[in-house]
Amino acid sequence: MRKKNVIADIHVGRRDLDLTQAAARNDVAALRRLLDEGHRADEGGDAWTALIWAARSGSIDAMKVLLDSGADVNRPGPTGDDWDATPLFLAAGDTDPTSITLLLAHGADSSVADEHGATPLSRAVSAGTLNGPDRPMFGGCRVETVRALVSHNPALRPQRNAAWRDAIWWARVQRCPDVLRLVGE
Repeated sequence: MRKKNVIADIHVGRRDLDLTQAAARNDVAALRRLLDEGHRADEGGDAWTALIWAARSGSIDAMKVLLDSGADVNRPGPTGDDWDATPLFLAAGDTDPTSITLLLAHGADSSVADEHGATPLSRAVSAGTLNGPDRPMFGGCRVETVRALVSHNPALRPQRNAAWRDAIWWARVQRCPDVLRLVGE
């Protein structure tokens, strides 16, 4: 059974946005209005919570509003095919460490692993997702994102599994020596 493409439901120009759509579009005014109307910060649409959508789309202002309104920073989406990812896991694929730093400051668990054994650190090292529809982007070394994860938790150690080996392979293929040095490879 094929999952519904939730992105297709985000209609530009709609006035009746739900919380997840407002978060993905970084529409802070709509988020505040919806929260004032009684929507919960942890609400999810078809699959992911609003915070997960904000993290995936890099909507920093939306993330701040949701976190300040009580969104659970460690709540994953439904299980299966990258859907069980936490906001931190999705933000780890970004080159800008702002999302990572914000989520970690609000108590995000940097050691969480998905069903394939991938962690936020392995996702950042690989320059994106290892499983699912997205693939790492060439030339997209996530040096500052990896640095933010490692500095936040110096005891953070990679899980020596297939996901980690794949992440290291991608970092080498993309010529990311700074990333490899940060993780001791």
